[in-house]
Amino acid sequence: MENVNDLLTDVIEEYEELEKLLKQSSGFMKQHLEKAFRDVNCDCRIYFQELNKNQVRSILRPSAIDLVFAVFPDDPDIEDMRSVANDLGTIMSHSNNQLKTDNQIDYLEKVIENFVTNLRKIQPDASVTPKLHICENTKLGAMQTSKDSKVFMQILTA
Repeated sequence: MENVNDLLTDVIEEYEELEKLLKQSSGFMKQHLEKAFRDVNCDCRIYFQELNKNQVRSILRPSAIDLVFAVFPDDPDIEDMRSVANDLGTIMSHSNNQLKTDNQIDYLEKVIENFVTNLRKIQPDASVTPKLHICENTKLGAMQTSKDSKVFMQILTA
C-alpha cells in the first residue's frame, strides 16, 4: 500500500508542476497561438486541448486554418497538418442532410482519402479510432446507395 501512496504522491507532484508550467508559460508560440484562437472566436487555453463543437466549427474554416497555421514556421510536416485540417473542414462542411450528387460523393471520397493519407503521414504510429475507421472504409458506400449523408453525419458526431 505504501508503494501505491508513493506513486500517487509522485504523480500528483508531477501534475502540479506541469500545471504550473502551463499556467505561467508566456512563450512566444503560446502567445501567438492563443491570439490566433481568439481571433477566430475560439478563445480557450491551448493546454486544455478540448474544444466544443462551435469552436471546432470556427477553427475548421479555411480562413481560421490559415490564421492558426501561420503561427508555425514553414515546414513540410506543418503543411501536411494544414492539409489534414483543411480536409477535415471540408468533410465538416459537407456533413449535412442534403442529398448528394454522384460528383459530390466522389469529391468527398477523394477528400477523405487525402485526409487519411496525410493523417497517416504525420501520425504513422497513432492508433485509429473506430469512428475514423468507419468513416474511411464503409461510409461512402452507404452514401452512394442512398445519396444521403445523414448517416455519415451521425457517425461523425456520435
